[in-house]
Amino acid sequence: MGNRNDLLETIVGAVIVVVLQIVVAPYIAMGPAVPDFIVGYVVAVCLARSTPAPILAFVLGMIDGLLGQGPLGAMAFLLLLAAFFVTRVYLAFNNDTLFMPLVFIGVAVLLIEVCYGLLMVGTSVSASVGDALIYRALPCALYDFVVSAITYVIALRIYGRPERSPHLTQLR
Repeated sequence: MGNRNDLLETIVGAVIVVVLQIVVAPYIAMGPAVPDFIVGYVVAVCLARSTPAPILAFVLGMIDGLLGQGPLGAMAFLLLLAAFFVTRVYLAFNNDTLFMPLVFIGVAVLLIEVCYGLLMVGTSVSASVGDALIYRALPCALYDFVVSAITYVIALRIYGRPERSPHLTQLR
């Protein structure tokens, strides 16, 4: 996970995010859409550090599964995939502007929420595909995007700008 300070900052951030998820998220919900601070934190930290954080993604995904109403392990699986793919795609296509990380955050969060909604339908937690996508996935993706964008800016301040590897930035 990098040096010792990065590890400590990441763990402290994870604890803060779990507390926010337990204490704040239920009170700012709009209907069935509850913001998922954990998804936002994992995506933002992976982009800000430009290294995948599989242990962080798995542990926070399992905590999210225990706190939520979906199938246990589904969010952990989706966050593991997101941590890996978001980091790799970001390293390949980043052009040192704030626009590209926001695009990656938006796409990653939308895909995580849509896949989670489909997993909820597949495990009979949600009634129909339309309900899962329209009433849960899309509003939650918007919530998570805002949380991720704010967390990304804070993480950039804490971790500094990610270093780019010259061999990863060229398309072959």
